[in-house]
Amino acid sequence: MNGPATTTAEPLRRLFAAAAVMLIVLWSYAAYLTGRDAADLLRVQALAETLGQPTDRLIRDLQTERHRTAGTIAGGPREMATLADARSGTDRSVAALRDATGGTDLRLLTAGAVRDRADTLLRRLDGLADLRAEADAGRPEAVTGYDQLIDVAFAVYGPEWGARESSLAAETRSVVALARTRELLAREDTLLTAALTGGRVTPDDRRRLGELIDVRRYAGDEAVTGLPGSDQDAYQTLVQGPRFAALRSLEDRLLDPAGARPEPDAQEWQKASGPALAGLDDLVRSTARQSVQRATPGAALVLVRTGAVLGLGLIALVALLLTGARVLRRPAVAPHRAVHAGSAAPAGETPGPPPVDDRPRVPTGNRNGAAPGAPARDG
Repeated sequence: MNGPATTTAEPLRRLFAAAAVMLIVLWSYAAYLTGRDAADLLRVQALAETLGQPTDRLIRDLQTERHRTAGTIAGGPREMATLADARSGTDRSVAALRDATGGTDLRLLTAGAVRDRADTLLRRLDGLADLRAEADAGRPEAVTGYDQLIDVAFAVYGPEWGARESSLAAETRSVVALARTRELLAREDTLLTAALTGGRVTPDDRRRLGELIDVRRYAGDEAVTGLPGSDQDAYQTLVQGPRFAALRSLEDRLLDPAGARPEPDAQEWQKASGPALAGLDDLVRSTARQSVQRATPGAALVLVRTGAVLGLGLIALVALLLTGARVLRRPAVAPHRAVHAGSAAPAGETPGPPPVDDRPRVPTGNRNGAAPGAPARDG
């Protein structure tokens, strides 16, 4: 009985094992795809919350401190009065960034390169006191030191913010590029603030001004290409509006010293550059905020889909495997065909000999048919 049953169940076991392996592979692949999307989304959100916001505040404060440092070195008394406040704001941003990098967030386990660049920025910020000492000594090279610090801060943003291509990753890169455009305008503002406060714009200043203007305009147009149409329209409205029109007018006067109109002074420049910088800053903030809002519904869908695949899919897979294993453990009965004595042979076949009964027989009488012990009868 065991031999035929085992022979019948063995192919079923092999078939069930192959089907189970295939189901596990399919579930693992589906879990990988959905889990990758969820991990990428969580990483971008975590980076924006833990490192992105403190880094952005630090960049803004460094820009403000650089601007006032340049004015102070050039001899501007008003800038000197506000430089201490700017340095205090920078110190608070540095402390906030140190707190952010010192925390532990499980969502950032795969963002080691970003954390390394943030640590590099903090190490460079350890030399901020020496940079300020150079500025207090009146060395113009200190402004270049601020430029380098801001470049290192922008390097914190990198491709690791989005492990795979998505609309959120593309918009994040565009927002960062737009923030770099703001930095180019801030450098232009710092350059001219120092030059006009000192009372003279040199040919080298004009050369650098022309380079900054060309790069900024090109970078701004390229930055918004990855943004939705509404954000692109907002950028074009800003740069073609009255704020940037006043800025372009002064830029043209500064680039053409032989023109009919005289060079603007520092106060006139600030009246034109301030609104342009504020408008671009507002655009960067609103674009970043709207990008997060657009990603929120999709984020919820990704998380729900991931939970369904990982949770419900795993439960269904385990239940199927357990059910199949239970069915295979049931005892199998080997099929057999009873052989009846005297049964007719199939047509065309010669009947075989009758079956032989090998069971021991119990004697039931003597030779004459009498019961045992009875006297024999004569014939």
